[in-house]
Amino acid sequence: MTQTHTETPWIQSFDDFDEEVHITSQGRGDAIDPIARVDVGYTGVIGEEQAANADFIVTACNSHAALVEALEGVTGCSRALRHGGPDQMDLQDLSDALNEATEIAAQALSLARGDST
Repeated sequence: MTQTHTETPWIQSFDDFDEEVHITSQGRGDAIDPIARVDVGYTGVIGEEQAANADFIVTACNSHAALVEALEGVTGCSRALRHGGPDQMDLQDLSDALNEATEIAAQALSLARGDST
């Protein structure tokens, strides 16, 4: 991805007047326009869904870098296995790399799921 996006972490705040959830960067604060506005001024299911959509956007954006890192780690280990595998001497290094990639993946999944830390 070559385009530069607004720095994470992204956060949300509620605008009582316009009944909107504002999505912005934590570093931006409320000083300038939000990255996105989600209208949550609906009643019932639609309003709840809109609020959940705002949560989903923020969670996805904040977990993106961790998921990319985890997938890069896993695919790096996988490449070694697909191309004839490591030498006997490299098995410990491969084991260490797989353990590290698994730990990174578990942390990224937790972040993507919105689990509390």
